[in-house]
Amino acid sequence: MSNVLLMIVLLVRVYQQNRKKEVQMKKTQKNILAVAGVISTVLGIMGAVPAFLQEKFGIATGAVILVVAGLVLIAIAFGD
Repeated sequence: MSNVLLMIVLLVRVYQQNRKKEVQMKKTQKNILAVAGVISTVLGIMGAVPAFLQEKFGIATGAVILVVAGLVLIAIAFGD
């Protein structure tokens, strides 16, 4: 009987450790998405403003798409 209880305790501990690792992985993944979103947004803005001023609308369109993609990544990172 004590062996069964010992096995149950060990299984619960292993489960708790795995759960902590999963939570940490989710946090890391969200941080990576947030950083990628910020970088994408900043680079998009840096490309869009000069392109619009020089009336290069093809490049400006690509830069705006980059901004939108960055904002989507940020929204995913901060969402539940």
